[in-house]
Amino acid sequence: MPTRRMRGAACAAILSIVVTSSGSAAGPPQPSQARVEAALQNIAALERPGQDGLATFADGNKYVQCRRLPDHALHCEAAGALLQPSLSHVLVPERVAKLAALGWSLDSSFGNFAQVFATDLPASQVAEKILKTLTDGYDADVTNLEVRSDWITSQACPPRNGPTQNLAGAISDPPALAKGAIYACSYTPAPSASIGSAADLINVYGTRVTGEPGRVPNYWKNYPLETVDDATIARELLTVLYDVYGYIGAPKLKIGTEKER
Repeated sequence: MPTRRMRGAACAAILSIVVTSSGSAAGPPQPSQARVEAALQNIAALERPGQDGLATFADGNKYVQCRRLPDHALHCEAAGALLQPSLSHVLVPERVAKLAALGWSLDSSFGNFAQVFATDLPASQVAEKILKTLTDGYDADVTNLEVRSDWITSQACPPRNGPTQNLAGAISDPPALAKGAIYACSYTPAPSASIGSAADLINVYGTRVTGEPGRVPNYWKNYPLETVDDATIARELLTVLYDVYGYIGAPKLKIGTEKER
């Protein structure tokens, strides 16, 4: 009959084996990796005549979107600064170089970065490259990645989200967004030569914003009325639009206050 000391030694040995095995075993795939793979496999497996499959992976407005064409080729695009000027603060030369190293090249049609993946490349490898693109090229948070798959009518130039919409430049055809969508094979921004700095934006819209500074439901800040006047608030709001969101005067700024609701 084993003594207490023998049983203790046996338990210690078993514990040592369990700990050692846990350290050397391969863990489960990361949640984002699994979800990206699943979306890619979904559009690859389903056959829908007259439709193209779309798989979109996004962290806010930083996105990669892949479109599976009838010939089974996987055409992918990564967000660019032409339709999202705010990304110019993200897509600095160092990050653009990283995108190039990952096989992306700039497509002038909509200002996105493009790449075609071979039809025989496993979804796992494409998923790895997409996640690395988002982290290295865009500093995106892939732990909370938005992943979705859609289907759209096959056409040479499908509709895309316009510059005033989320995921600008991405292929999309929701009826609610039709008014601001792009129905063309390329995009040319409206001339905005007069806006080259935050000061230019203040010169154009400063007076109007001074008269109607309001509060929005997203990021907010309190201004003590006894120490800050409306003109100061207006200048700061317009500077944020230019420096943070990349707004350069097009489309025309819409200004309103809570009293108009």
